[in-house]
Amino acid sequence: MPIQNWATRDLLDALMTKVSKKTFKTVKDLDVIEERLQKITAILRGRRNALASINRLPTELLENIFELVQLHLHIFIPSPPTASGYDHGYRGWLVLLAVCRHWRGIAATSGVLWSSVDTSFMPQRFLKRSKDSLLSVYCGIRRRPAPKAELQLIQPHLHRCADPASS
Repeated sequence: MPIQNWATRDLLDALMTKVSKKTFKTVKDLDVIEERLQKITAILRGRRNALASINRLPTELLENIFELVQLHLHIFIPSPPTASGYDHGYRGWLVLLAVCRHWRGIAATSGVLWSSVDTSFMPQRFLKRSKDSLLSVYCGIRRRPAPKAELQLIQPHLHRCADPASS
């Protein structure tokens, strides 16, 4: 085992000993230490995720895989919203944003992933993140006819529409 790992272990052991023997006077003192430990834990988890084989693939390849995960709106028959208001069908790919920091960075900045715009679900975010990608815009999926505000939001982006669609 490399020397630096022994040094890290020694530091952690010393910290555990000190924390277990110290008498804290306020909850705030404990909160400060706990917050720092949470930050350290997040860093360690990030380092562990970076070691995963899939995260060593080139960014472009991961982006292509993410595109394969993404289902496109036009293959779905519109259904009423769920109790939570979230339709897990064609937007299910958004879970990629929660897997790890690396995947979030790739998915959040891939214009192609954000290029299917449903005007009733975060259209501003999708339009912004789609960058200069060609758009497939779906109006009136949840509300018929589509509210004027939704249509006005899309208007400046019509030149990017590859497949204008309306239900």
